[in-house]
Amino acid sequence: MKNEVPLKLLVVGATGSIGKHVLDVALEERHSVRALVRKKSTGRGFPGGVAVVHGDLTRKETLSEAVIDIEAVVFTHGSHGGQRDAEAVDYGAVRNVLLALGGRKVRIALITTIGATD
Repeated sequence: MKNEVPLKLLVVGATGSIGKHVLDVALEERHSVRALVRKKSTGRGFPGGVAVVHGDLTRKETLSEAVIDIEAVVFTHGSHGGQRDAEAVDYGAVRNVLLALGGRKVRIALITTIGATD
């Protein structure tokens, strides 16, 4: 069933394999889509209609622009390292985005493979 009311959606991890699929489906569903990327160079090549914002998931103060007027967040991000990266990026990103929201209630979806191979 299609969503009848488009949402202002932030995709965290939009450059990854799952994030790209989320972008495509969100655009198909006519949501207003914002992609959070680390580097300006990785923010190129998204489909038309995707707004790109830059931020560092490990630093809450860089995420203010990303969450302005957002109604939903889809987390598809992940680290490529060990426990330290998991703490800072995998877990820290969710915490930092929620802190940047300042208590504002939004819809949240978290797609993760943390612990899938343990």
